[in-house]
Amino acid sequence: MEKVYKLSWDLSHSGDPEKDAFHLPFKNENEFGVDIISLREFELPEQIYFQANFNLIPKYDYPLTSLEVPVVSKRILEILNSLGDFSFRLIPVIMIDDTYFSELFDANNRLNSNVPVNTSYSIIQIMSYTEVFDYENSIFEEDFILPVGHIDKLVLKKPQNGFPPIFRIQEKASEIFISKEAKEALELANIKGCVFEEVEVTPYEG
Repeated sequence: MEKVYKLSWDLSHSGDPEKDAFHLPFKNENEFGVDIISLREFELPEQIYFQANFNLIPKYDYPLTSLEVPVVSKRILEILNSLGDFSFRLIPVIMIDDTYFSELFDANNRLNSNVPVNTSYSIIQIMSYTEVFDYENSIFEEDFILPVGHIDKLVLKKPQNGFPPIFRIQEKASEIFISKEAKEALELANIKGCVFEEVEVTPYEG
């Protein structure tokens, strides 16, 4: 049976209030979360920095940050890319050790060379919607603006060629979904920081 999972964060490991890293302020940061779930190539800041718990960050591949957007390690990206094609844009981020209390930036607003950093993470923006929402078996409210209103029961339908490794749907763009193969590959690689919630799937009807 085909399976699909919602991907979310493991909230049980952080010593901070359910966050592993906190971003430094940047222009239009309040709109960033909405922009990331869109399909447009919006203007990016020159660089996004996080102050992070370096006791956790090297161990966790899917950290929860104060921006609450999908931040993935290079390991996650390599695994997903090995399983199939999907349209995405990467936004590299710099993690700064949150125990470093000296000046972070020089007079030209460049990060000082002695600041401990980790550059193994990027924000991922998925650049297409996968049309797999099952309108017949899902239970949802009608909406005059959005594709659908509040969803009480989410059901996806298997496409002819199977699900992409990672994807979004227009009807619930705030969620990220991964295929059964992706979940199993991430677990096999001992990827940490992910929580998987199974979603009901109806078979392909050709």
